[in-house]
Amino acid sequence: MPLDSRQKEEVLLTAAQSLFAVSLLLDLRMGLVGALVLLGLFLTQLFIPGTHVAVTIAYFVLTAANLIIFRKRIGLAFKWLRKKPQPEPALNA
Repeated sequence: MPLDSRQKEEVLLTAAQSLFAVSLLLDLRMGLVGALVLLGLFLTQLFIPGTHVAVTIAYFVLTAANLIIFRKRIGLAFKWLRKKPQPEPALNA
């Protein structure tokens, strides 16, 4: 389906916002500051026309900064993938 430039901006904005939210939720918790930043950027793009591109860039920059600052959380978020299955105990019959 062909998209016009406005629709492409909206899709990119939605993707950037989702990526930022995922980076905030890597440890399955969201702090107050992260939630307020997410809300503030959402309200900015909602009520101030013409800020879609700037807000999209802000989301990508904040995502990168969040992942760099809290890079240890990335490993913790996927720790369950590295777990080796435990053998079941043998039954004494």
